[in-house]
Amino acid sequence: MNGTRVGLPTLSYYAYLSSLALYLWQGFYIGYADFKRSMEFDRKGGHILSSNVVKKTEDLVLPILEEQNFELVDIEYTKEGSNWYLRVYIDKDGGIEIDECGLVSEKLSEELDKADPIKDPYFLEVSSPGVERPLKTKEDLKKHVNSYVNVRLYEKIENDKEFEGTIQSFENDVLQLEIKIKTRKKVIEIPYEKIAKARLAVSF
Repeated sequence: MNGTRVGLPTLSYYAYLSSLALYLWQGFYIGYADFKRSMEFDRKGGHILSSNVVKKTEDLVLPILEEQNFELVDIEYTKEGSNWYLRVYIDKDGGIEIDECGLVSEKLSEELDKADPIKDPYFLEVSSPGVERPLKTKEDLKKHVNSYVNVRLYEKIENDKEFEGTIQSFENDVLQLEIKIKTRKKVIEIPYEKIAKARLAVSF
């Protein structure tokens, strides 16, 4: 009898520990799942916010650039540290000047104040794209035939996802890029839909 009485409480104690462990695990799993969903929501929300700001800024800056015969190259709305930055990259034939960037910045700032699409404090920067100008469109690729570029891909071609070389042509949505492998030159063909990013590059 004594063995039975001792055994039953011991069994109940271990059953209690098992139940407690299961309860804690379920609580941790649910908490982690909620945290993961929250993080995914924040990332998606941040992406949507950035996209909306970029689109609204594009709508505001394009008429300003058209008046001056300038070209819109790219817009970025990004957070660095605790600060938000709205960066607008512009260009023209022969290159953009500092005072021209200042002119666009002043006019765009006025339009942004009226439209008020950004609720958080931010810094507005208008500048040239520099020597590593991004090539965002098919027209950009066509205009930069014979230029040296860096191209990153969504998926591998010939076991590589990044190439640097000279654009030979861009026709029928296919980029022909002359690359150098050691001392040998080779032309590869890259379908436009496989290009993730392209930019001008410096050849050494």
